[in-house]
Amino acid sequence: MVQTTVAELAWASWLQVVVVDDASTDDTAHVAKQTLDNLPEVSYVIVELAKNLGQSSTTAIGMSHSLGDVVVTVDDDLSYPPKEVSKLIEALSEDLDFVVGAPSTYPNSRSRRIASRVIRWLGVRVLETPGDFKFSSFCAYHRGFLSRIDLTTCRVDEVGWMYHFTQRYANTPIETAVGLRGQSNYGIRSLLKIGTPLAHSMAQLLNRLVRRASLLLALAAAILAATYLLSATLGEGLLAGFPTLAVLLLMNLSLAGIALSILISILTQLRRQRRASVFHTQCRVVKDCKDHTIQLDS
Repeated sequence: MVQTTVAELAWASWLQVVVVDDASTDDTAHVAKQTLDNLPEVSYVIVELAKNLGQSSTTAIGMSHSLGDVVVTVDDDLSYPPKEVSKLIEALSEDLDFVVGAPSTYPNSRSRRIASRVIRWLGVRVLETPGDFKFSSFCAYHRGFLSRIDLTTCRVDEVGWMYHFTQRYANTPIETAVGLRGQSNYGIRSLLKIGTPLAHSMAQLLNRLVRRASLLLALAAAILAATYLLSATLGEGLLAGFPTLAVLLLMNLSLAGIALSILISILTQLRRQRRASVFHTQCRVVKDCKDHTIQLDS
């Protein structure tokens, strides 16, 4: 796989391959090193993790070990053919921080396509991208963008972290292929698990809506109570019991909404405290890092 990738990227003036073994059980790191050792013209870094951190964190760790002016992220099964890398780089103008490959076809199962659509629907709303934006892990980043956000200190352990740091991104059409495994490791359940952080973000949006609705209900209850008291003071006739019932109903709804909002805020804060920064975690789980760097020609 690595040899095929390198051969299709022969046009690059300098190439560095970063392989992050996310605690796999198939001897990925050893096989990758053997293959890359037979390509003396290629610089490479192999990082082995003792604990599985997931795709987003693992990709960020790989980026932190990269040296190139442009960093391209690809899936390990070549479902995004290496020949398409040139399209990403051509689309990565100075006005953009990163470019995301937009697949023109989806050679996946029906269930996976459905899961992908659900995640895209969540992503568009949570990450506030254009409505027709397409997400993929096949991206090209400017080194300046990665240096500016400082990967070693910011939180990059959730899906879509890069969209929170800039609005200078775009899609570019690419072709896809059936991966080397023939069948993706991701089914509908695993894809929805990837989308869980987006669901958490959606919950925060819902929390804000609940808080605002609760405040409006409380305001309506206060206005209604003031109107009832004023009318009673002036001796005007009212439907017996109805104003009191309406005020109590609005106040109960308001208090329930505020209590729900507080509960969501507490749970969110506890979750944030439990999840340490990915790079703090990295210090504990990096088992080995092999660096074979070739200096750029002067």
